[in-house]
Amino acid sequence: ALCASSVFADRSHSQKTFITPRAVGVNKAMEQAAWHSHIYTKWHHAKKRIKSHVQVTPFYQFSDSDDNAGHYFGIGNNSSTFKIGATPTSTNGFDIDSAFLIHELNDNDTNKAKGKINLSPDQDVWGARFDYHQFFNSPFKGLFFKVSLPLVHVENNINMKFEDEEKVTIGTGGSSKSFALADFFKGNVKVDSATSDEDLQDSLKNLKVDNRRSAGGVADIDVGLGYMWHHDDKKFANISVFMTFPTGNKPRGEYLFEPIYGNNEHLGLGASVDGGFQIWEGKKGKIKANLGFNYKYLFEASETRVVGVKDIPFGHYYLAGKLDQKDKPLFPLANVLAQSLRVKPGSQFDALANVSFQTKRFIIDAGYNAYWKDQESAWLKGNFADNNIGIAEKDYDTTEKFEVKGTGTAPVIRNNRTLTNDDLDINAVKTPTQFTHKIYTSVGYKMNLNRRYPASTSVGGSYEFAHDNSAFDQWAFWIKGAISF
Repeated sequence: ALCASSVFADRSHSQKTFITPRAVGVNKAMEQAAWHSHIYTKWHHAKKRIKSHVQVTPFYQFSDSDDNAGHYFGIGNNSSTFKIGATPTSTNGFDIDSAFLIHELNDNDTNKAKGKINLSPDQDVWGARFDYHQFFNSPFKGLFFKVSLPLVHVENNINMKFEDEEKVTIGTGGSSKSFALADFFKGNVKVDSATSDEDLQDSLKNLKVDNRRSAGGVADIDVGLGYMWHHDDKKFANISVFMTFPTGNKPRGEYLFEPIYGNNEHLGLGASVDGGFQIWEGKKGKIKANLGFNYKYLFEASETRVVGVKDIPFGHYYLAGKLDQKDKPLFPLANVLAQSLRVKPGSQFDALANVSFQTKRFIIDAGYNAYWKDQESAWLKGNFADNNIGIAEKDYDTTEKFEVKGTGTAPVIRNNRTLTNDDLDINAVKTPTQFTHKIYTSVGYKMNLNRRYPASTSVGGSYEFAHDNSAFDQWAFWIKGAISF
């Protein structure tokens, strides 16, 4: 861990429109805590042959909400806080010109939307994971089958907070409307001809900010087949292969920081190696060490994500128009930047080192869990230039034709050209490399049900910390019940 820390330390990402958090079901620490005392124990004194093992683990985990996570979705100023207002300068401190978000032709700078925005995303997940492990005697001894199924509820909160807000008024008289920046990000800014013919604007449809969003279901199912090549009272070793069947949800791009459970519906194929050995044994108990390593490859699949715009902070929120439109509303670019992409998550590793103290009735675990996931790859499937869409200049009057004008005329399209694939920031939708460390502990109590079936109950907790803001720092707590028969 210390060697890897020097490689991945102090990297920070920003101007992102999407993140794929660590899938809830990929959690070797939560899976193996106390569970190893069932599936890797030789049951010599059982009155019947023990071959089947089941555990149920209700859990709750939550992320630390901090500025580093807010910087991930921010504008890249090394902060989760930024200011939006009229005509940014070095003296007024504005980072983004609000006229590109809420279209208002009045040149009076006092009639512009203003505000200071802070982002502090957090995530809460609760649910239960179910694990089943079955040994077989045929066609050869040592063969086993296993399956894991997490049932979860994910709740994300982007925590976009506004300070020192000032509204902009569009139109005159009784038909005028006033909007704040919060209205824009919630998708509530819509201007039609009843309010103003020259400031027509459609509402935000994608990457909206509705602070708390939730989703739930089965977060992918892992089904494996393995072989226990050595197993006695003091040591064991096995290897298995498994498939991840996608049962989670896919992103739609409607909201910023969408709740995702599973691996975005990507099929996975992996292998696992587990082993353990006894370190010490005395009259009062024994100490064992367990080591495990999972590798999974997630295959390429189609997804819809909202791409960014290169070299323009929050450019995906800028207002745009379609070439030759007239008397039609401008629209936030995010409305048309929800693109069909081919996404390849690639490889992920989940490794564990655990020390366990066991007495006749109690089992105490302490361990370390390392997680690494490759940076996502993504490719745009279509040609965005075919849409003939350009960013609107602040001075564009929507009663005029939206066209590329020559020198000396009022600007209509920013940079006097429409957008092409080269202007799109595909990196904005790619979740970067994730590398985290987790420390955990668990305390359990062992018993026999009906004098025939070994069982246990335990409680545990963990803290996971990441080297950069592509993954969350988070706490987790669980209770667990397991039985062998």
